Amino acid sequence: MDKKQHYTGHRRRVLDKFLNNDDQVFDEYEILEMLLMFAIPRKDVKSIAKNLLLKFGNFRNVMDASLKELMSVPGIGQYTITLFKLIKTAGAMYLVPPKGERYFVLGDKKIIDYIKNDGVIRSKHLKNALEQKDEVVVNCLTEAAEYLSSGLSSVINFLNPELIIMGGGLID
Repeated sequence: MDKKQHYTGHRRRVLDKFLNNDDQVFDEYEILEMLLMFAIPRKDVKSIAKNLLLKFGNFRNVMDASLKELMSVPGIGQYTITLFKLIKTAGAMYLVPPKGERYFVLGDKKIIDYIKNDGVIRSKHLKNALEQKDEVVVNCLTEAAEYLSSGLSSVINFLNPELIIMGGGLID
């Protein structure tokens, strides 16, 4: 009698889980495992994914690791490194806005690091980025302040108000 091994069909199950669960959050090792499936055929790659995270600490550090560092991990070869580099290059190309559009990205950090459950950038997120001296945020807020001051100058010159009251999280 042929008894199926527990890992029989594992790759298919992992990919199906990913493709059929848009709202599910995946662990870093699961994403790495799926990537490794494309670079390393017919081999259990879950342990390699977990070893990469043990060595480098997180997904970003794995993707940013040098050729030499990656090659030091058993099971990692040229195809895997090529795939990682290709993913970073494709991701960078994807993030370049189409001609005539601008995206607001907070420096080196993922925007999601600043956004909580409601999906809105709050002033506290900008404050945190400012405290971390995030260059993109500092530049954006400096530019916004210049536009605001220019607009207020126009209001003052045209309307001559006795008082201007400003409020909001950034003012605090």
